[in-house]
Amino acid sequence: MDHPSEVRVQAALRSDQKLVIITAPAGCGKTHQASKFVSWRASVDQPSRTLVLTHTNAAVAVFRDRIKAPRSRVEISTIHGLAIQIASPYHEYLGLPKDLASWGNEAQDNFDHITECATRLIDTSSNISGMLATRFPFVICDEHQDSTKKQHEFVMSLHRAGSRLRVFTDPMQAIYIDTKGLAEYEERWASFRASADINERLEIPRRWEKGSIALGAWILKARDSLEAGLPITLPVDLPDGLRVLIAKNVSPSANGYRLSEEQTTPVRRAMRGPTSQLILTPRKIMVQALHAWSGRAAPIWEGHSRDALSAYAKQCANAIGNPAEIAKAVATFVQATCVGFTGPLFACLVEEAQHGCIKNRTKRPAQIQKLASLICDSPNHLGAALALKELKRLIDQEPNFRDLKIYYRREFYDAIRLGEIADITNGLALLAAQRRLLGGTMPSRAVSTIHKAKGLECDHAIVIPCDAKEFPDSPQKRRLLYVALSRAVQSLTLVICPDTPTTLIQH
Repeated sequence: MDHPSEVRVQAALRSDQKLVIITAPAGCGKTHQASKFVSWRASVDQPSRTLVLTHTNAAVAVFRDRIKAPRSRVEISTIHGLAIQIASPYHEYLGLPKDLASWGNEAQDNFDHITECATRLIDTSSNISGMLATRFPFVICDEHQDSTKKQHEFVMSLHRAGSRLRVFTDPMQAIYIDTKGLAEYEERWASFRASADINERLEIPRRWEKGSIALGAWILKARDSLEAGLPITLPVDLPDGLRVLIAKNVSPSANGYRLSEEQTTPVRRAMRGPTSQLILTPRKIMVQALHAWSGRAAPIWEGHSRDALSAYAKQCANAIGNPAEIAKAVATFVQATCVGFTGPLFACLVEEAQHGCIKNRTKRPAQIQKLASLICDSPNHLGAALALKELKRLIDQEPNFRDLKIYYRREFYDAIRLGEIADITNGLALLAAQRRLLGGTMPSRAVSTIHKAKGLECDHAIVIPCDAKEFPDSPQKRRLLYVALSRAVQSLTLVICPDTPTTLIQH
């Protein structure tokens, strides 16, 4: 049976009001309510379509599975995907390249520019704006808190054209805002909320009905505390599904992780525990530290983006014919995706490529020299891919390279696969399209940054370490902590430092 808040939400969605904003905390049925509304719209005898805009192709796939409506009555797209559709026929007029999808995949700034151009077209062409408003009288905006300023303006241009907006958002999941942009973001959102005809909120933790209902209720209360600038309170009697472990990081390295022998056993046991488990931490460097400390009990979840690969591809494209610069691109990429590729190895690879591999090398430097020779023979991404392939062989087979470990295997393999495609830009776009099409299944147990885990759910989650260094009291860290807490359905484990605990959790 629907809760009164859900009844109010459906009434607001179906109303004739122009702008409806639904605040939907994690796990409260946002996708269900949005899909239910779109399915209802499709059952109405009208020739129009409902447009669903998301931020990721994974979300597009989720809505396609959830919405029970003929394809002819609904269109589901990412914001960037729709912007490309609108701008492509006018690419010459807008001064854009013909293949906007490939160009966009080269850099995030390119997608932003395409979106800005599409916004300008809608705002200045009555024919385009009229066509869009007629075709899409209702527009659903999913996870709108993640919209950049340009994406928000694009969505608002659809609204100005005449489409009714139905926005689902959770400000406490806005974890991609940097400190510099926080004030502008908050001001924009305050203005946006004030302009809404209806503001409603989903407030029933539906996600936890198949797990721990008590845990779900506690997480919603924790969200309210974090949003209000208060600490989360851990009650004496913890709710079913919530567990606390006390453990102090005693690693001598600032970015390492190590526990005393006494504390190691319970934490490692938790990390090697049930399947469908995410081990969550704020920073990428801590993901690597936990992965190593736990004996690689769980693989690293790389998510769907390939930041190091994109930077590597751009470096290679700008350095064609320059062996030393190609070697720098390879070395930088290896350091981003592996552990153990030290500064001396970096310098050796670049030096050999720069001077044509003329030195008499032995042992490990000789093997690095072979990588450089592959680059010198083909100073582009093709030679770079051969060097990476040879490095993988060395890591797998040679004793001299046992200290090197590939942490981000999918990204590393994608760089090798780039060598199978002559044009690096087309290759990067093709690999990105394949990832969008195939998705990518998270391992049953994984270590992940909280950013990479956003949008996922799992039966069990561990947040580690909950200390002042990883979770200082700031608006960004409050939201990040909430996103971490809300991934778990059945059980949540917090690993709290006794000496320097985060002030966000009162224990």
